[in-house]
Parts: sequence; C-alpha cells; structure tokens
Amino acid sequence: MLDFRRKSKVTCHRIVAMEIWVRSSHELMSSHVHKVIQALGESLYIFGKYMDYEEKYVTAKSKVESLSIENESLKSQVFALAEESKKDKEHLKTLEKSIDTKKEF
Repeated sequence: MLDFRRKSKVTCHRIVAMEIWVRSSHELMSSHVHKVIQALGESLYIFGKYMDYEEKYVTAKSKVESLSIENESLKSQVFALAEESKKDKEHLKTLEKSIDTKKEF
C-alpha cells in the first residue's frame, strides 16, 4: 500500500510540475482542480471496491470456519458409525455361529 502511495505521489508531482511550465495560472488552477477532483473520485471508487472485497473476505472467512467445525463434527460421526458398524458385524457373526450351533443339535 505504501509503495502505491509513493508512486501516486511521484506521478502527481510530475504532472503538477509539467502543468506549471506549460500553462497560465488560471488554466493551471482550473486544470489542477479538475485533476484533483478526478483523482479524489477515483480514490473513493477504489476505496469502495476495497471495502466491498474486505466485507466479502470476512464473510467467506466466517463461512470457512463454520464449515471447518461442521466438517470435524461429521468426521467424528463417521468414525463413531464405523466403530458401531464393526461391533454390529461382530455381533452378527456371533449370532450366525449361535444359529449354526443350534441347527447342528
């Protein structure tokens, strides 16, 4: 940001220096005021865009954090369901063995 400001300042100084040598004082003031107002308008436009992007960034960051928390919750649920599935499979094997044993009698 500082580099941009320095470049802008140097550019403005060059423009003003050229204007002083070429134009009369009335033309110079009129042109200078016009350029200052134009630069101010452009600066306000850029600042507005920056603020829009800043707002979008904050919103996106909040959503990412929320989704990250939800993702961790879902991971733990998947892990718990996988463990439950293992236990159910083992229980099913035990029941199948029990049924097979009863059929043999």
